[in-house]
Amino acid sequence: MLSELMNEKKFLENIKASNHDDRLVLIANKKPTMKLGERGYIPPLNLKEGWKAERCIDLNRDKDGNPILVNYYSKSLYLCPIEEIKQFKNDMESFYKKKIDLPDLKKEWSESNPQPTYIEKSEYETFTEEKKALCHPIYEKAIILSDGIKVISKRNFMYLNLTCLPETLKSRYRLSLEQMKDLTDKGVLNYKGKATNPKAIMEAVRYHLYLKWKVKSYEHNIFFVGKLGKVIFDDLKAGAKETYPTTIYLKTGKRAQIWIKYYNVTAKKENRIRNRETDLYKFEMTFQKPFFKANGMEDIRKFIEMPDIQEMLSEWIHGKFKMVLCKLKKETKAMLKREYRVKNERELILAMLSRERTLTNIEKRLAWIDKEATKIKKTI
Repeated sequence: MLSELMNEKKFLENIKASNHDDRLVLIANKKPTMKLGERGYIPPLNLKEGWKAERCIDLNRDKDGNPILVNYYSKSLYLCPIEEIKQFKNDMESFYKKKIDLPDLKKEWSESNPQPTYIEKSEYETFTEEKKALCHPIYEKAIILSDGIKVISKRNFMYLNLTCLPETLKSRYRLSLEQMKDLTDKGVLNYKGKATNPKAIMEAVRYHLYLKWKVKSYEHNIFFVGKLGKVIFDDLKAGAKETYPTTIYLKTGKRAQIWIKYYNVTAKKENRIRNRETDLYKFEMTFQKPFFKANGMEDIRKFIEMPDIQEMLSEWIHGKFKMVLCKLKKETKAMLKREYRVKNERELILAMLSRERTLTNIEKRLAWIDKEATKIKKTI
């Protein structure tokens, strides 16, 4: 019995390197983007006055330590009447291209609580000195909550980035809730309730989490180690949409609801441009906000543990993996079948995307094996 457990433990530790992991990003509005009562209205965050000066740091800095400029904004450079806003409400791209300079509409615009117009750096450089004086610089700000968890402030949005997910077995919803409570305790989010007991505050935080924060993106990953990873990279490179020395983009673009890329993790960390057979490779499938909105999955409460999330998205994950397998050579498919101990492609996909292969279940199983092995050793 003990030897069987040790053999299973050895096998699980070997496949941990090719486990599934994930990453989650939530989004919320800092200011209203539409009127109260309109369809799709999402209330903005209650942010405390001065939160940015007290808690934020510049997210990116150059070699000299200066904050890196993202873009500019202006509330008086480009002005549109309210009718223009309504007309282009469902086509924001056209709206931002139609830049109308009408100074006499300043009063009407200010009374409607306008959002600032964002200006790219390349466009700013073409302005006259008079126009440049109406623009204000924007730097990407962030609140670092812990290792792998940060809140980014960019334009009119707040992003909660959870990149520590492989290191925790907690429910993604529970982890997000803890971050909201942390932001409230740190004086970033404003709690306006009358109750002072911790349970009531937590319930208020829970309510604001699912009311104001929506899932922006979810990243599902599978790792491949060594020679197998490099062979897959070489096969996929031929039919990729965009290729770079250590990264392949199979599907990207503004209209794509699911982005797919395959890259060399080790080379990226070591900042080199050549692939090696000993490197770690990652197959990354990122579900974007339009996907969750179209399929009614924006609610963070649906994101519990990784095996459950994978099952919820299985229809689309399986479909994309079938597409990728079609791009691989017969020899590469044979290597994958040996790696996963299966006979055909159907079994291969099921094995690669099984609940047992997720890092969450591998860690739970290893913990159970250690516990059982300790019990057996005490009886010997």
